[in-house]
Amino acid sequence: MVRSDDVRTLSFLLKQNKSEFDTFRLTGNLEQAYLNALQKTTKENSNPVQDVFDAIKSCTKALGNMPFKILKDASSKENLFQTLTALDEAVAAIKEP
Repeated sequence: MVRSDDVRTLSFLLKQNKSEFDTFRLTGNLEQAYLNALQKTTKENSNPVQDVFDAIKSCTKALGNMPFKILKDASSKENLFQTLTALDEAVAAIKEP
């Protein structure tokens, strides 16, 4: 092991993905085994539908907590209105039959 992070990486492989740990033991390539384990974990935990709903909730929350300072600054205000226009267009495109 070359780096101190290697200990953490080995621990992750042992706990999260035993098959990739075994691959590391056979090949000796820790970085590749770690990358493969992360990809498998990401694929298993990926839910694109929930990601869309989470993004919409986050956007709604950000709009609700928008600082008044944005409306005072002309460039920020213009940027906000351009972004909201793009958002309106995207929502309208989804709502169209």
